[in-house]
Amino acid sequence: MPTIAASAAPAAIVGIFKLPQPPADAIAFAAKAGLAILGFASAAQLRVSRLARRCPSSFRLTFGGAPLLAGAALAVEPAARIALVGRNGSGKSTLLKIAAGIGEADNGARFVDPSASVAYLPQEPDFGAFDTVGAFVEAGLPPAGAPTDLSRLYAELAVDPSARCSALSGGEARRAALARIFAADPDVILLDEPTNHLDLPAIEALEERLASSRAAFVLISHDRRFLENATTRTIWIDRGQTRFLDRGFKDFEAWRDKALEEEESAAHKLDRKIVAEEHWVRYGVTARRKRNVRRMRELSELRTQRRERKRPVGTVAFSANEATPSGKRVIIADRISKAFGARVVVDGFSIEIARGDRIGIVGPNGAGKTTLLRALCGLDRNALGRVLVGGVDSRALSPRARARRVAYLPQTREAAWAITAEAVVALGRFAYGGVSRLGDEDSAAVDRALAATQALAFRARAMPTLSGGEQARAHLARALCAETPILLADEPTAALDPKHQRAILRALRAKADGGAIVIAALHDLRAAERWSTRVIVMEGGRIAVDDRPERALTPSLVEAVFGLAATDY
Repeated sequence: MPTIAASAAPAAIVGIFKLPQPPADAIAFAAKAGLAILGFASAAQLRVSRLARRCPSSFRLTFGGAPLLAGAALAVEPAARIALVGRNGSGKSTLLKIAAGIGEADNGARFVDPSASVAYLPQEPDFGAFDTVGAFVEAGLPPAGAPTDLSRLYAELAVDPSARCSALSGGEARRAALARIFAADPDVILLDEPTNHLDLPAIEALEERLASSRAAFVLISHDRRFLENATTRTIWIDRGQTRFLDRGFKDFEAWRDKALEEEESAAHKLDRKIVAEEHWVRYGVTARRKRNVRRMRELSELRTQRRERKRPVGTVAFSANEATPSGKRVIIADRISKAFGARVVVDGFSIEIARGDRIGIVGPNGAGKTTLLRALCGLDRNALGRVLVGGVDSRALSPRARARRVAYLPQTREAAWAITAEAVVALGRFAYGGVSRLGDEDSAAVDRALAATQALAFRARAMPTLSGGEQARAHLARALCAETPILLADEPTAALDPKHQRAILRALRAKADGGAIVIAALHDLRAAERWSTRVIVMEGGRIAVDDRPERALTPSLVEAVFGLAATDY
């Protein structure tokens, strides 16, 4: 059994270790974490120690068929800055939940230093039990009280402790959740998509806070620049297993590509060796019986290796079905206003939108983007003003009639219901009478939407078992399944890896090219610039600019509205 001495290296605070035999990079990673691998008791247990201190054991998790994670390892030492990366659905959030102690594996063990505190930020924080942001933040403090200057923390993250939780925008809710994490001053911070819904100044504030924090942290994020700036170590979840890079995310892609090339080369060598052995079996000269038996056994083992080899997941391509022709239908919004108490979120918004428009709505957190989208699709009946869809007031339409005209992808998409992804997508057929009983056309629409979002592979899985990115794709499929002439999407690329972000925007572009109106609230200014035919910049509930992207997102406007130099976005 291999043994690695752990001399002056710091102790791991949190760890999960794999089975049944760790690869060399896992052993090296464990050594850097101050661990000594003593040996393996069984395929279900890895005994790990730092001198007299124990650390975690094996980890495996399966939802239905193939294991989601099979031999995943994670160790977090003091002051670690770790990027946890992988494709949507690879198991990143699942691994982080188990490290946080709120998820369970089929087998394996979790270890946390008894003297260490761990804080976890989920993709969708729950504010349901709290009236104000201050109450939410203070509920996360340790019994001894706040170890952090809360007023300074609130100022850094632009958090209003008196704000009502029920009235928060997506970005404001995310900043409040981050304030709760940092207020407790934990030893380990586990962050699942912390930049979701944040504008660029908020992301910069988060980077600064992490850089100055004493805590070790593990980040899941699809924001490349954020990961490059914040991390010094990378853990890659690939086909259920973890691979370790002792450098930050900026070096990850070159390392990953080289690893995949080496793996492909090894696979070719294995194939050639099997061909040679099979040739020997068929045509080789008969030799001693023992040698024949041995070579036949080796050939069987080689074939098993090839059969069990997991191939890298392929590339992604999306398509979108054309919208049902809508004649000269347009959206006309006339003086839309909305306030939460004394706080005005949307103030006198008026606009006309024609078929084929791709409109990107951008603005700082709290600028009114989500509130505006809800008003445009008729979901907010308390908003002042009027929205005409095809000449009809959207609030006068029945739910079924409105659903035939407008599909809406909300910002919050995590599903707790134990229904399948396919059942969620089928909800898009509500307007046509189908959901529980799908007709042939409804079933065809569901299949088209699942194929368009590459969701066919997990159509039969329950929503709570899906990753955040997979859930996002299922909900987008639901919106596409309605095949409406108007689609409103609130941060459609949130929780998606870069490949799926680009593919989702291509799908939305294709829908607009088919004659639909597509309106998307976006935080990525570069994405808005590339994707939109028209950009609306909101500030303080009003339209600051409504123009073509190259005219709307000028350096002077970006600096004035977002407080950023042109080189920073």
